[in-house]
Amino acid sequence: NPTHYSRNVGFWHFAFCGAAPAMAAVITNPLDVARVRMQLNGEGGAGGAYKNTFDCIRKVYAAEGVAGVQRGLTTAFYREAIQNVPRLGLNQPLLSLFRDLLGTPAWEKDTFAARMVSGAICGAAGGFVSNPAEIVKARIQSGRADYSGPVHGTLQIVRKEGFATLFAGVNASLIRCSIGTTANLVSNGYAKEYLRDLPWYKEKTVDLQLQGMKD
Repeated sequence: NPTHYSRNVGFWHFAFCGAAPAMAAVITNPLDVARVRMQLNGEGGAGGAYKNTFDCIRKVYAAEGVAGVQRGLTTAFYREAIQNVPRLGLNQPLLSLFRDLLGTPAWEKDTFAARMVSGAICGAAGGFVSNPAEIVKARIQSGRADYSGPVHGTLQIVRKEGFATLFAGVNASLIRCSIGTTANLVSNGYAKEYLRDLPWYKEKTVDLQLQGMKD
């Protein structure tokens, strides 16, 4: 049974696409802080202060506490949400649109090319709209900027450096996010279809539905 994607997606579809990755930021933010600190480590010929990722997290925690390892968490929430609304949310409508344009029969699965193009478009859109938040987040996590949050950071950058600064490095963001999103969405789509075609999956789904009806 091919997966059918509907363009008739509403508010909650996009809301959950943004909210779910944003919640994951609580776990990933300390690693992100360590990444930024380590990338800036040794600038200007200074000796390296961190041996590895976990050494960096340990030292940041020792010096700055929980606030240090979770520096920029609010901005990380914002960045993940604004990036993943289009990155994840547009995939289903785009695949449905491509089915219509290509005249794909209802019983056939989405073509590999359609999945690849949809993933690339979704990734590029996510990378573009989240670039300002990425810049604000990196500056906060580096400890070099004292922004109170994403809005304050964005306004400060625009006021002092100009609007164009918010899109510095956007080309790299587009490429990175397009490649990553294409790999994620295409592999996820094929994996879901494979699992749904397995007999045990279908039987378990039916069993759960019957159990629900009994309850």
